[in-house]
Amino acid sequence: MRFRSIEKSPTGIKGLDMVTGGGFPEGRNTLIYGGPGTGKTFIAVEFLLNGAFYYGEPGVLVSFDEPADNIVENFQSDERLLEKLMKDGKIFIEDVSGALDPSIGSYSLDALKIRIEDAVKTIGARRVVLDKVDSLFDGASDMGPIHMELRHLISWLKGMGVTSVFTAGDSGANRPMDSRITSLTVSYTSPTPSMGRLEQGT
Repeated sequence: MRFRSIEKSPTGIKGLDMVTGGGFPEGRNTLIYGGPGTGKTFIAVEFLLNGAFYYGEPGVLVSFDEPADNIVENFQSDERLLEKLMKDGKIFIEDVSGALDPSIGSYSLDALKIRIEDAVKTIGARRVVLDKVDSLFDGASDMGPIHMELRHLISWLKGMGVTSVFTAGDSGANRPMDSRITSLTVSYTSPTPSMGRLEQGT
């Protein structure tokens, strides 16, 4: 039996595209998971930058942890590529750092979906990155509602027709990220430990 090959969205990172057989699955969800300093955000932002600059695919970065100004400063280059792409409407940063508090009342990501959808439609995004999504679990006593909302978010993003990348870290705290998120994905392990682990989703 021959299976149809999955179309890939190239990351523009040569070694990573070689390891993944051409990039991340197009129109699907990929989780980049690893400890501090493994390059999760770097890979995700490079995926957006290269997509917008080389492949004509605008992108949205949803930041759960750092303000937009910090991200721009962290990825400054001589060409100021990120700032130029943002100015040209090819990259949009949706800053939700500190905007979501799972410890207060009922938990819903509906407002976040509205913000993402608006950003995607505004710039015609084909790529979406949700950076440090494990921050959603900070301060939460009941993980069930968050897990359910993440399931809905992942399915919703697939329905949007975008290629999405989630990043999540292992800080050593008692976070259920690995089981909660990877239960929604089909995974493989990168042979390069320093790059963390990549989880490719359906």
